[in-house]
Amino acid sequence: MHISDNTHALIDAVQQYSGNQLKHPAECALLVEASSLHGQQNALADLTFTAKFLHKTYGVMRRIGAQGEGYDKLSEEFESNVARAQELMRSIADTMTEEDRSRFTGTYLSVSAPSFEAMMELVHDLSWLKNYSIDARARA
Repeated sequence: MHISDNTHALIDAVQQYSGNQLKHPAECALLVEASSLHGQQNALADLTFTAKFLHKTYGVMRRIGAQGEGYDKLSEEFESNVARAQELMRSIADTMTEEDRSRFTGTYLSVSAPSFEAMMELVHDLSWLKNYSIDARARA
């Protein structure tokens, strides 16, 4: 899929905003472009919101450990939101070219430990996209 100059500029701005912490900027651009071209901006907004929640929750769960107070409740919420993020990613991916969709779903949405790890890295990147959009609105 061709990525527009506007999407490249947005991802470059997020990359700079994050202090060059994005690990999957090309896939972020792919999600932004696909959602923009196919009227799925609301799905992308929901995905970035969910990603921010997942990133924060994952950090808390790792910090407190499985025996920590409230871990079970956090784990339930985490699992529910992982499913939600996967559903949103799949919805946006369904609008991509066959080649992009196949690569994206194979990398981020297959049932495997490496795929889950890659998805969590992408979630981290998408949380930066959400933070950037929040700060951009506050500056406007």
